[in-house]
Amino acid sequence: MWAAEGRTRTLSKVYSGRMVRMDRLWAQTFQSTGRCPANRLSKLQSKEVMMDQESMADQEHIPGYGWVSGTLRRWWVNTASEADEEMTAIDQLEDSLGPLDEDTVHIRKLIGCFESCHHKAERHADIMIEAIGTGHTAKAQGRRDQGSITLREREYETLIEILDSWCSALPADAGLRVGDYTSAELLESLGDPMPLKEWQVQMVAEKIRRFLDPEMRWNQSYENVIDTEQTGRDAKFRDQTRNTTIHDTEDGHPAELTLAEAIDNLTGCSWDFIETIRTILGAIGGRLHPERPLALHARNVKLNPVRERMRVVCNTLRAFCQREKDDKDVDENILLILGENTPVKHWLAASLDKTMRLQLSI
Repeated sequence: MWAAEGRTRTLSKVYSGRMVRMDRLWAQTFQSTGRCPANRLSKLQSKEVMMDQESMADQEHIPGYGWVSGTLRRWWVNTASEADEEMTAIDQLEDSLGPLDEDTVHIRKLIGCFESCHHKAERHADIMIEAIGTGHTAKAQGRRDQGSITLREREYETLIEILDSWCSALPADAGLRVGDYTSAELLESLGDPMPLKEWQVQMVAEKIRRFLDPEMRWNQSYENVIDTEQTGRDAKFRDQTRNTTIHDTEDGHPAELTLAEAIDNLTGCSWDFIETIRTILGAIGGRLHPERPLALHARNVKLNPVRERMRVVCNTLRAFCQREKDDKDVDENILLILGENTPVKHWLAASLDKTMRLQLSI
């Protein structure tokens, strides 16, 4: 969540006429909506698109996010590739405030790192609302106690142990569980071991390792493990994985993707991480028509159980900014936390509201 840095409005121009890799999942979303999904564009890499000098002249490359309009303020890179009228109006609110103090900048950074597909999205929203109300927060990435480990990280460890055991033809500890599933239940869909399956499961385990390792979590974890330059047997297995199609759905409509895309776009922070792992393992075992849609980044984020709660939060933030309630549900407790409507609070609340609505298509 807390990954963006700085209040940079004009970023250094980047153009080299090179191939920019974009996943077709993003490309489909961009073509239909004109904006990027609520996740870092650079996480999604499989379809190569040559961007010529004319089309790239006003583009900026944001590490960890991808290509965006050169006029887009960095606050917004987690929501769009270019500003719409409402975002521009919110930017004008910012301009009217004059120099921002350190606490205000920090809070806006947190909003600029918010991801609705995160398994702690609701808690992160609460943190930002509290911060807007009080004018400060100590919360940020990397500020938890050194050496502490989260429940999700323990799940990473257990999954790696289970997958490594399967690849080594060793029985996994029957007492191991991840979420609601025993090791046997997680592995049952893989079927009998074979070299291709073992290689694919190893790639899944490698992805999870990257999220467990603090040194790799914010960079290498988003890099591909399948769709990369490979040689020999690995190249053969890569191509077979690329050519395996999962017949999935997105927002209720048929939407195919390859097994390579599913593995490469796996993220450990997803709200539906365990079920996504089960679906991918099932696809490795030959189950290519999953019953549960894959939740990869912003894909199928409308199925996130917290979406309706986020809708109420957005209604409340708009009521706060407009200083009046309409017919929509609002949370009176949030209004109490926000307190008096000041220009700074108004700008921050409007920014959070717009970010959440863009990400969740509310």
